[in-house]
Amino acid sequence: MTRSPTDWAQRLAVITDIGQTVNASLDLDVTLNLIMASLKSLIDYTAAEISLWHETKEAMVVCAQAGDPRYTRQAKGMYQLDEGYAGWIARHRKPLLIEDTLERKDIQPRVIDAQKPIRSFLGVPLEAGDIRFGTIEVVSDRPRVFNQGDQELLQIIGQYAVTAIKNAQLLTAER
Repeated sequence: MTRSPTDWAQRLAVITDIGQTVNASLDLDVTLNLIMASLKSLIDYTAAEISLWHETKEAMVVCAQAGDPRYTRQAKGMYQLDEGYAGWIARHRKPLLIEDTLERKDIQPRVIDAQKPIRSFLGVPLEAGDIRFGTIEVVSDRPRVFNQGDQELLQIIGQYAVTAIKNAQLLTAER
């Protein structure tokens, strides 16, 4: 699908706003939640979350969520490596795009619920060099919602999230 120049300009404006938010805020929770809210205008999702790597627990801890709470409640706050889609991304440190979950059986979500089906999934790792920071993921209750262009956008937004995390870590270290 070809996008109009207006569509590209709107997307660039949202990405610029996210960058300015990351540069202006020192509060990680506020920044991650603003990223989640802004992401909705770029990618049409049912629910989204950012999970951060917790070294001591050796698990991904959910830090920001947006969208339909029936989906975000299922996360229960944590993913082990290889547990669900987020755990797979954390283990393999690669993006994961599933156009239709009914057609892909080798990787499964942590919770399968007929009342709240995940039909499309897109997630990318949050990392800088060899350092694992976490994941950012979006889901839809409809198949074939996400594409390669959405993955590229999510990777750009993910880099902003990594910058926010690194800024928060620097601020904490200075205190």
